[in-house]
Formats: sequence, C-alpha cells, structure tokens
Amino acid sequence: MPKDKTKRSEGRLTLTGRGFGFVHPESGPDILVPFDHLATATSGDTVLVEHFPEANPEKPAGRVVRVVERSTLPFVGRVRHHGKELRLYPEGQRIGRALILKREALQTFTATLPGKKALQDGDVVSAELVSWEDPSNHPVGRPLELVGRRDDPQSEVLMIALARGFTLEFPAEVNRAADEIAAPQMQDREGGRRDLRQGKCFTIDPESARDFDDALSIHQRPDGRFTLSVHIADVSHYVSERGAIDKEAWQRGTSVYLGNTVLPMLPERLSNDLCSLVPNKPRYAVTVQAVIDSTGTVSDAEIFPSIIKSARRFTYREVEAVLHGAPDPLAAQLHLLHLVTQQLRRLREQDGSVDLDIGTPNIILDENGVPVSIRPSERLFSQRLVEESMLLANRL
Repeated sequence: MPKDKTKRSEGRLTLTGRGFGFVHPESGPDILVPFDHLATATSGDTVLVEHFPEANPEKPAGRVVRVVERSTLPFVGRVRHHGKELRLYPEGQRIGRALILKREALQTFTATLPGKKALQDGDVVSAELVSWEDPSNHPVGRPLELVGRRDDPQSEVLMIALARGFTLEFPAEVNRAADEIAAPQMQDREGGRRDLRQGKCFTIDPESARDFDDALSIHQRPDGRFTLSVHIADVSHYVSERGAIDKEAWQRGTSVYLGNTVLPMLPERLSNDLCSLVPNKPRYAVTVQAVIDSTGTVSDAEIFPSIIKSARRFTYREVEAVLHGAPDPLAAQLHLLHLVTQQLRRLREQDGSVDLDIGTPNIILDENGVPVSIRPSERLFSQRLVEESMLLANRL
C-alpha cells in the first residue's frame, strides 16, 4: 500500500471577518482555510490542518481535520430566544454559529442572578463552548457571566472589549503584587537619580486622559541653545521583570479607551498613583534630555533616572490657547517648545518622514453613556508639541 503523502501542519487558527481563516504554524507560511473547510474549529483553537495538494506551496491552503486544543477564551454576545432554545450570538468573528445554551446550565445560572431574573432577549452574556462535534449543527455552550442587561448602554462597550480578548479586572495575584508595592522615599541618591524637582515640567494630554505617564520641560541655555527634556514615568522601578504585573502588562500591551471606559495596562495603584505624573507630587521618571540649536539639530543627548514634580496638568486645548496668546505662568516655556518642535518637524520631513495627518472620529456620549453624535477630531498644534518631543526621545 502506498504511503499517504498528504502534508499536515499544526498551528493556531485565526478567523477573518469574511468567514475564512488562517492557520499559523511554528514555521513556514500561514495556511488559508476556506469557510467550508473549518469543520468545528473556532478562532484561537490549535488545529491540525491537511494541505490541499494542488495549492501553491508558497501560498498553502487546506482543511481542518482535527481540533487539537480549544481556546479557553469565552464567547461574549447577546442572547436571543429561538423557539424553546436560548441562543448566544457571539460578538466579533471567532465563530460563525450561534451557541445553544444548555437548559440545565441556564437554570443553574439564572439562580445566581440578582432577583433570579431570567435572561431576556438582548442581554449580554459570556459563555464557554461545551461541545461541538458536527459543523452542520449549532455548538452547545454554558453561560458563565451576565455582562449587562439589554437596557444598559455600558453593556455594549463591555461586550466589544470582552469579545476581543480584553479583560476588565486584574487577576488577584496582580492586585496583590500592586498592593504590596511600598511608597518610595524619593531619595535622589537611589540608582543615581538626578533631582529635577526644581525645574518646571508639565504634562499635556487630552481632556479625557485618566493617567499621565509623560511630562515635558524646556529652557534656553546661556549659549543660546535649548535643553528639551522628556520625562517618562519609571514603571520599571516598581515592576520586576517577569513578575505577575509584568506578565499581565505584556498580555494587555497598552491601555485601551472605549468611549468613557478605560481598560488600563497596569493596576490602578500604578497607573493612577505611583506612575501617574500628577501635579505637585514627586515621581520617579526616566529622563531623555537633548541639547538642540535653533535649526533643530541635536548636539548632545543623555538618558538618566530622575525625580520630577509636575508643575501643571495641561489639556491640548489649554496649550492651544496659550500658543494663540492666552496668558499663563508657563507661557514662555510653551512658546519655546513650539519653536523647537517646529524645527524638529522640519528636519524630520526633510529626511523623508511621512506625517499621516488623518482625522479620527470623536464619539460624543450623553450623561448615560449613550452615543449622541460623531464629530471629526481636530488636529491641534499642541498635539504636535507632544508628538515631536516623543519622536525625538525615541530616536535618541
């Protein structure tokens, strides 16, 4: 009997919004899997895929022959009654079928809800996949958590976040680690830190900002050149590498803003306290300091740990007003920063840098969190002050 020469690969499956998916093996190109060859696999599953022999080896395609390991990420969506069944219609593109919620599991779940009020059409629920053997039938699921009732506008935001793998709460281990962090004594000798608390630094952020992780300062030197400093909150002082907080932050990647909800990368103890550069509070930072002449050329630069104390929390619109002539105790520094960053931008563009001045939509919410209008965001000069300063810090 001849040997079966059909090639097979194992990897993680990702579904697209158009229904088909790609399997990502450890080596080699991604493998296209058409919608009708996904079998019972869902996005995030580890699957075994059989290659189509007629496909181009450089652009392989195939079919799922077995689910090796199911993703543990729950499905989140709205529930709807369908005859005697209650089905969950997942948000996002992780699965192309509704989950039938098991009756016995529903009864147990309902008993845990406030007032034991049964689920209604439109309620947002998270559920786990219990079984799915036949792709022609609906998968069976078990409800895990009531995310929100249908009349709660916040449930829509939570559904979008959870369906894309974001988590609302930090694991208990991470919260414990954050609570155990001792308040620093702010000693300038520690780690060779320079004490910059006498300098006038400030933060510039959107009005909706919840945490403040970078500050700026600038002054003109006796020789006529300028010293521009970018101060970044020193998270590394508090977070040990590969510790619980570090691992969780690595998974989250960044803080995410959804409407009036924020999903922070770091626990509140850090993001809103120890690592937030709020006015009049000493904070540990890492400072990137550059000496710049009137043409925007950097003649000297250094990076060092520091202690700073922000003098002011500016919004973009407040800085914009100062740049257009409004009085302010820090007006001189802001105008200097404006002049220097204009030269930095000029040099950057001369070097071929692309400035993607693309407007983004700004969703306006009422007091209940319900969207009432969508307006284009306005690009302000004050935003460019921060952008150019950060781009310079990243280049040094």
